[in-house]
Amino acid sequence: MCGTGKYFRHFSGQPFYRVTVSLAALLPMATPAAAIPSPELVIGSVSSLSQVLAVGFAFVSGATALLARKFGVEFPPNSGRVPLRLVLFGLALIIGLGAVNLWQYKAAKSANLARMQATLVRPAQFKGTQIKDETLKETSFTAQEDSPLSITTDAVQALLDGPQSNRPMLFDVRETGEHAMGSLPGARHVRFPDFMNESIDLKGKQAILFCHNGNRSSETCADLAARGVDCKFVAGGIEKWIVEGRALSDAKVTSLSDLRALPAYPNKDRLIDSAGFSKMIDAGNLQIVDTRYPKDFAAGHLPDAINIPVRSLTTKALQSRIAALEKKPTVAACYDRRSCFMAQVLGLDLTQNGIDYQGRYTTPWDYFVPPKPKPHVVAWLAQQNTTLWQKSIHWLAGAMVQMSQAVGVVGAVFALAVLSRVLILPIALKSERDQMVT
Repeated sequence: MCGTGKYFRHFSGQPFYRVTVSLAALLPMATPAAAIPSPELVIGSVSSLSQVLAVGFAFVSGATALLARKFGVEFPPNSGRVPLRLVLFGLALIIGLGAVNLWQYKAAKSANLARMQATLVRPAQFKGTQIKDETLKETSFTAQEDSPLSITTDAVQALLDGPQSNRPMLFDVRETGEHAMGSLPGARHVRFPDFMNESIDLKGKQAILFCHNGNRSSETCADLAARGVDCKFVAGGIEKWIVEGRALSDAKVTSLSDLRALPAYPNKDRLIDSAGFSKMIDAGNLQIVDTRYPKDFAAGHLPDAINIPVRSLTTKALQSRIAALEKKPTVAACYDRRSCFMAQVLGLDLTQNGIDYQGRYTTPWDYFVPPKPKPHVVAWLAQQNTTLWQKSIHWLAGAMVQMSQAVGVVGAVFALAVLSRVLILPIALKSERDQMVT
């Protein structure tokens, strides 16, 4: 605005309406300039901040002194020195408060972690509920033992210890990542959803299938038996085999977490809570996958989640679904023990395909996006939240538009200038009178 100084000198002594119209014409010529804070503003801000800090320090010091007196700490008169006991008391108070805050933080963090981890062991079906997808079958360990197609771990061990000629064909129908961490000696790996599509010659042979806990192998064995194949499945699966201390091709299984281990990869064990998930959503560019069966997925899922039911997809179909994903940060939502494990299996596949896997969101039912209110409700809320100042501005803008349509832009600006002059006229007259009296 400095370049317009000569115009202001030209306006002195001119009628007010000419000055107003001319200034309105000059506004487009004005160029923005960087605002430089005045020294008074800087000094005043620093002074105010110093005063706030001083008040805070005085408050803490006063509170410490009151507490010290309450606990019997006396101040020597006119000593000019701070008693050592007071200093030690203050330090002890600070350390104590810090310890309490740290304990509260760790307790809250532990409770949140326990809540996230609870989903990892939550059964897929609770008592009184039914499986939504009829293609998903669950067989309890008791039902497995009672099945005519089952075989005990003792019987399998006897076959492995016997002559090679009497040894049946062993098939590991678990996921690729599970198989990579260890299997039974001499077992052939064929994923559960691939088995019925594989051209495996089982005519005149006995096949023994096993999975982690007997569910997938019992389902596959039932399908094979219906086709006339001599098939058995290991009741309790490789989980029972391991806890009984039997030999495994991978000797590193030493704890419960190793029973269903997968190869290491980034964020394999990372669990995400609702607060962390909301931050990821707000940051944008997040991809969500869900490994549940289609009907469970259709019953309710996170917004824009992509369904990839790993357990039911053949390897070819699974790779096709993964190839269709975007190469961006991806989170797997899981709701129970099965979907959480399959989410971890999928995380390995995503990582191997170059997708940035961020971990598992284990409390997805907490995330809620409220629906947008109806248009008439939105209009009503906007009207309720409009202040008197906003209403005045809206009215003035409407009046200016109507006036400019009637008398033109210059006339509207002139009328606004006259109106503003009339409004401040009483104040201006009083100011002039006060100056004359002074």
